[in-house]
Amino acid sequence: MDRLGNRVFLKKIERDGRKSSINGIVGVIQKVNGSYEWFKTNGTNCYGNATLTYHMEKVYDIISKNHFNSNPEVWHCNSCKTYDYFDGSYITFVEEEYFLENLQKCIENAYKKSKNDGSGYNLLKKK
Repeated sequence: MDRLGNRVFLKKIERDGRKSSINGIVGVIQKVNGSYEWFKTNGTNCYGNATLTYHMEKVYDIISKNHFNSNPEVWHCNSCKTYDYFDGSYITFVEEEYFLENLQKCIENAYKKSKNDGSGYNLLKKK
């Protein structure tokens, strides 16, 4: 479970002769006191485009290690080596407002990754 009490599953489980797939995960960032700064910081890349930095020390290692883990790397900017926001990580972080306004897009992104059993990502499946 993460620090908010949500279950985190990245393993296959067999029950009654059936094997489950790994779950897709969307990391929804809660707005606190009107801001998301408790978890993310805005910045700029080498071309002046917007970037995000996450305070990964605020999440469990299994979450942190399944972020920025595309293989091969999926870059937003090849020169700056900044990861793609939606596909550069198995676990995509989104602001809660974005999640609520784009629910289907967020869920489809997570489902697509899980449907392929995490293919294209270096997954850490154990704590």
